Amino acid sequence: MKLIDKFKNGLYSFERDIQHDETNNYKSENRLQYWKKFLGVNEREIENILSNGLGINTANLNELLSENDNFSCKVTETNVLWNQLIHDLQVLSIESIILPEFYIIGDIGQKELPMFYGFHEPFLKLAILRFENYWKNIPGISDNVFNKLLIYLYDQLAEISYRTLILELNIAREENKLAGETSEERYNYFSTQYLSDNYWLILEEYPVMFRLMCEATQKWINNTTRFIDRILSDKDDLEKTFKIEGELNSIELNTSDVHNGGQTVIILHFEEGTSVV
Repeated sequence: MKLIDKFKNGLYSFERDIQHDETNNYKSENRLQYWKKFLGVNEREIENILSNGLGINTANLNELLSENDNFSCKVTETNVLWNQLIHDLQVLSIESIILPEFYIIGDIGQKELPMFYGFHEPFLKLAILRFENYWKNIPGISDNVFNKLLIYLYDQLAEISYRTLILELNIAREENKLAGETSEERYNYFSTQYLSDNYWLILEEYPVMFRLMCEATQKWINNTTRFIDRILSDKDDLEKTFKIEGELNSIELNTSDVHNGGQTVIILHFEEGTSVV
């Protein structure tokens, strides 16, 4: 999978085919002893943890702890999926996909784009493209519901990436790579031009961040599809049990901890005023 090669430091330990290297044994052995002491486990216990939890052994862990870059990518279900997402982000035409209006309210009540919005936009458009069979025009579900679902994904992507992007903003500022006379103008240049010009370079520089953003997008696709399927399949039971009339016109997310592959509790608000958890 050649696409992953540029991002292979984002691979999980069980996805790495590690080549043993004797040169860094001292560094890795010291780190291994530290983790044994920290966790309060002996040799046999840590072998069980590695084998049962991660599918690796102590030799593999030593290679990881030695910061050895001498590994290749195993073919697993998880990284095949990641490879496909990388391909889709690079190849698929998503410019024509229209997103709902994303904005925050500024100091004087004006609408402004959220911080680093352009960096997250391709992931949002890819999510819609993957979800196109469901996207809007479903009887009984308002556009507002889909917009809130997409905002939920945006919030997850921003949470993963904003610290890294602030770091990159400061680096670009220190290196005088930003155009503009004021801090606002320099920020706008960074958000619109600099991030666009250096998009894939930044993703390559931070492969773990990139992997997490891809995973958040895929989980959103899976869980949103599941949510819509359940609404449609349970529609008659909901109407009969809760005397619901009218369409589902709003939802609340983030009402519980995320669990089971990114799922969360969703509160449904229907047109006539009924709410269902």
